[in-house]
Amino acid sequence: MKKKKKIFKVNIFWKFVFAICMVVFIYGSINEYIISTNVKELLENEYQRRGVYLVKHLTSECVLPLLVEDYMFLNEEINLIKDLDSTILYVFILDKSNNLIFHTFKNYFPLDLKYANISHSNNLSIKHFKVKNKDEIILDLAMPILDGKLGTLRLGLSEKAILIHTKESVRTFRIMVLFFLLFGIFCAFVFSNLITKPIQRLQYFTENIDIKSLSASTFNSAKVLSTIIQKTNFPIQIKDEIDDLTEKFSSMIIRLEKAQSDIEKTQRNLIHTEKLATLGQMSASLAHEINNPLAGIKNCIKRLNDDSSNLVQNLEYLKLMDRAVEKIEHVSKDYLNFSRFDDVNFENCSINELVKNALLLVSHRLDYCQVSINVLINPPDLYLFCSARHFEQVLINIIFNAIDSIEEKALLKPGFLKKIELNIFTVNNSIVVKISDTGNGIEKEKIETIFDPFFTTKDKSKGTGLGLSIVTSILNLHDAEITAESEIGVGSTFTINFPNITS
Repeated sequence: MKKKKKIFKVNIFWKFVFAICMVVFIYGSINEYIISTNVKELLENEYQRRGVYLVKHLTSECVLPLLVEDYMFLNEEINLIKDLDSTILYVFILDKSNNLIFHTFKNYFPLDLKYANISHSNNLSIKHFKVKNKDEIILDLAMPILDGKLGTLRLGLSEKAILIHTKESVRTFRIMVLFFLLFGIFCAFVFSNLITKPIQRLQYFTENIDIKSLSASTFNSAKVLSTIIQKTNFPIQIKDEIDDLTEKFSSMIIRLEKAQSDIEKTQRNLIHTEKLATLGQMSASLAHEINNPLAGIKNCIKRLNDDSSNLVQNLEYLKLMDRAVEKIEHVSKDYLNFSRFDDVNFENCSINELVKNALLLVSHRLDYCQVSINVLINPPDLYLFCSARHFEQVLINIIFNAIDSIEEKALLKPGFLKKIELNIFTVNNSIVVKISDTGNGIEKEKIETIFDPFFTTKDKSKGTGLGLSIVTSILNLHDAEITAESEIGVGSTFTINFPNITS
């Protein structure tokens, strides 16, 4: 089993900042090394050229004083030059035997300098060395005087200024890098907002779009396009991938709106188609409900013709005929209302009346198949906020399915109790409608698919496979849920839960 990876959400701004910091750090480190190396090298070369010039100049200036042994003049000349150049640390002269002749040190001459740099073959010798216990590098130049006949002149230049200049250059560079880093972070903030704001708006619209009330007007792509240039009156408009994504999203909303409209229209048509199929099944019941009152009317007319003088009896027959006509009118009106193709109209409806109307429309089928139905409504004055005609259609579809299942079982196992139970009650501020039958039942493997469109366990000539799918669609409009339990050879139970009660 793979271990689940931890996911850390990081704002795109911080990703930009991290990337900029990494680039600036790498770029700054490389350039700092190059700058410090190059500056130090340039300054060292410059110091060396200056040192060569100074040592040659001093060597030529001290030849004559040494020849005449005028050390006073030599001291004044060399100290004058040293005072004019602060980088000169010391000057001293050694004879051919390396004995000290002259030096510029105030207190004492450090003996370790004597052999630190020795000129060979009468050529200029240049060395770098560090002063003990001091963070200072000395450029030491040893120049033979008169080809070494008068000894050697040693000149020491401080390279401390080189370190100072190098550090100043690096410090200046670091300040520039810091400035560009701060500027980069500011740019990251600006550009991350330019990128994330439209994305956040797209995310907001995506999360809050209600597919049932979808409208292109709810999504204004102009509000999402948020580049600075597009918010100004700049004559040139610049588009990027975010703008393309926004426009595509807007187009998708329009297509979804059209698709949703088509789905709703198709759904209404399917409901009406299934309703017409149900009416076809109820046509025999319609004929039965009309024929009975007609037979009574014909009987009353016959009696009137037989004995037209009996006024009291004739008035009674006329009342019976009037009630029979009212019943025919009531039945016809119910069928016409049920078959009407109208939108969902929610209102407070009496559960008792809804069940009565539904049972009236299926009564002939129940009688013909000799199926008894037991109805229990508790409390009897229960009301539901719903679409009356659609609620009736749900009951009729499920009851017809129950009758079909009972008929199938009767062919295989005659003599069992043909019964349907309709139980309606309240639970936790919800209305529960439970419809059970003693039919053939449904296999457990098929329970989960019986609500799918065009799925049916009936013969193709008896079912369209849309009944329970239409029931589910209608219940979705009411925010209601339906579940099914079944056992082969025992029967099925359909349970509907309506969350809203009005009593």
